[in-house]
Amino acid sequence: MQAPGDLDPQTDGSRIAGVQQSVLAPRRDDRGELAEVLRSDWAGRSWGLPCRQVTVSHTRPGVARDEDLWHVHRRQYDRVVVIQGALVLALFDARPRSGTFRTLELHRLGPAWGEPWRTVLIPPGVYHGILCVGQQAAIFINMPSRLYDGADEGRVPFAEAGAVFGHGVPFSWRVVRELAGFQIQDWTLRPRA
Repeated sequence: MQAPGDLDPQTDGSRIAGVQQSVLAPRRDDRGELAEVLRSDWAGRSWGLPCRQVTVSHTRPGVARDEDLWHVHRRQYDRVVVIQGALVLALFDARPRSGTFRTLELHRLGPAWGEPWRTVLIPPGVYHGILCVGQQAAIFINMPSRLYDGADEGRVPFAEAGAVFGHGVPFSWRVVRELAGFQIQDWTLRPRA
């Protein structure tokens, strides 16, 4: 099955209002890599938002963080950077007053893709979820604008959200796995033969 254009993961920006990206500049040498992820003097690259806590998440290969639910915040901005492995970040604009309302897009994040390290800003009201692909676990850092508050966090079933790909197929991680060309047996990043 061939992926239509809106399944091609985004690598250089976003069509969703308020979603922004900042490419990081890791320093590499024979010992490994070092990257500054967030600094107080980066007015533009921190988007003028405070960083209230830092969380690290480890996700096993083939795992979606919530297989059938979107994650959403009412007031919190998330700033996510993948430091190991490969993730697909799905975003769906569920904000009725947004100029990009009902826009769905996928982003490839992580060094296993061969993509540059980058931070993605996810505004409040934008539904989001991740899928770890490849043979290696993915590790990502989130630097939210607010301290954790369970009352600010929500989950919305995919079926209720109404997110659909451009060809009318409802969003699901199963569809992403199939149409993006991942080999489900071994979770490699190679397209199917």
